[in-house]
Amino acid sequence: MKKNILLVFLIVFAMMLASACGFANSKDNTAPPKGEQAAEAGQDNSETPEVTPEGSGSVAHEVGVNVGNIAPDFTLKDLKGNEVTLSKLKGKKVFLNFWTTECPYCRMEMPEINRFYREYGDKISIYGINLGENTERVERFISDNKLGFPILMDDTLDVGYAYNIYFIPESVFIDEDGVVKAVINSAMNYDQMVSIFEGMDKPE
Repeated sequence: MKKNILLVFLIVFAMMLASACGFANSKDNTAPPKGEQAAEAGQDNSETPEVTPEGSGSVAHEVGVNVGNIAPDFTLKDLKGNEVTLSKLKGKKVFLNFWTTECPYCRMEMPEINRFYREYGDKISIYGINLGENTERVERFISDNKLGFPILMDDTLDVGYAYNIYFIPESVFIDEDGVVKAVINSAMNYDQMVSIFEGMDKPE
C-alpha cells in the first residue's frame, strides 16, 4: 500500500516538473502534446533541437505555424513603444523567441540568445516576445541580465495564440520570404542557434 502511495506521489511530482514551463494559453487552457519540455540551455548537446512538425513545399503559401507555412503576421510594440510588424521584415531572416521571466528554461536560454544576437544580429532580425508580463518586470529582467536584443510585448497574448504557444521557450525561424523554416520546442544553446541559422538557406 505504501509503495502504491509513493508511486502515485512520484508520478504527480514528475508531472509537476514536466509542466514547469507550460504556458496556459488564455484562448484555450488545454495544452496539446507539442514535443519535449525545454532542455537546459548551454549544455553539451550534439543532438539537433526538436523541430516540429516537418512541412513541405505544398503548404508554403498557407498561413500557419508549421515548417513551410507563411508565418502569421502581427504588430507588437517594443519596450520603447515602437511598433514592429512581421510582414515589414520581409527580405530579412527573422528569429522569434517566446518567453516569460518566470520560466527557468527561458532564463537559462537568454544569455545564449544574447550571444547569438551579438554575433549574428546583422544577419538575422532577433526578437524576444514576452507573453503577458508587465513592462517593469521585463525591463528589470533585461537590465539585470544585460540583454541587448529587442523585446516585444504580447500584452493580450494574441500573438502567442496565433503561434499556438503552449510550452516555452519556443523559437520560430522565418526566412526572407516569410516562410517558417524551423520551430524549436526547447531551450537552445548558441551552437544550436548557429546551426539552424546556417541551415535556413538549404533546400527542403
